[in-house]
Amino acid sequence: MGRAILAVFMASLVTTACGSPSVAAQVGERVLIRNGFVVPAGKLLLVDDMSVDCVIASEILDEQEFPKVGVEATAYLQIVYPPDACPDELEDLGGGGECPTQDYVVGTGAARGLTPLFIQPGPPDRRVLRVGAGREMNVFAGAGATLRGVCHGILVNMINSLITAGSGRLVDAP
Repeated sequence: MGRAILAVFMASLVTTACGSPSVAAQVGERVLIRNGFVVPAGKLLLVDDMSVDCVIASEILDEQEFPKVGVEATAYLQIVYPPDACPDELEDLGGGGECPTQDYVVGTGAARGLTPLFIQPGPPDRRVLRVGAGREMNVFAGAGATLRGVCHGILVNMINSLITAGSGRLVDAP
């Protein structure tokens, strides 16, 4: 009996997949993705690759210790939808409905043994480096979504994070 149910389920999947034109089969318009890219109305963005840079001020304040420890951060592609285009159930945060973000790990960037780009002044002075991560990706974002690069790290102060380059294809939304 378990096999019959599986066969019926599998046939249903094949029928559904073959019954509608495949979004992946569309060639689409090639686009360059930068920080803050917004997917146009009526389109779906298929992300092919992504690079995110992180500008980091180290919490390691000892000038002699800094080259050994350096900085490290994990870079993410963050997709944010406005509430009226949210593909998920809205979260009720303080009375207003917000769409939960979709975060995809791009990679971990690290720099050790390097001279800082500059010293961020103020007590205490912090050494600043820029690191990046990039990779091929297979994610998509629907109409109205905004794409950003976001970085997180331990024992660091994030000064800035951004998508430095990405590419994808805009196809017609199903």
